[in-house]
Amino acid sequence: MRLRGDTDAGRGAVVAQLGLRTHRSKEIAMNLIYTVLVALPLGLWISSRSTAVLSYLLIGSYLFSFQNTSVLLSWLAHRDRPAFGPFPEGFPAESANVEVFGYGVVNLLITLVGVGLVLFGARLRARRMSRRNVATVS
Repeated sequence: MRLRGDTDAGRGAVVAQLGLRTHRSKEIAMNLIYTVLVALPLGLWISSRSTAVLSYLLIGSYLFSFQNTSVLLSWLAHRDRPAFGPFPEGFPAESANVEVFGYGVVNLLITLVGVGLVLFGARLRARRMSRRNVATVS
């Protein structure tokens, strides 16, 4: 719903004044692609649920380190939309806590969805195995 005088440029100016920016879609997409492509198959292929979840989290932590490095380097290079607010002009450096907190919350939610998909894959695998082991009695 738009109010009178509400434009994309106007909202952009307000967002910039508040120090709020949307998260870079490239870095968030990296986590989403990993979650969708890896979580469910891990649950289906690894017989132990705890091993499957631990594998998902270990691989995810490795990917997350590259994601964080990418976000930090793009911020240091002053690229289009900074991840942690404007580049500091002096010392001590001030950061936009809203951006850092939001970045963490989004990635936490994606990780929780991934763990849920791993557990769902393990449940599907268990259901398939129980159907195979059912013997018909005549």
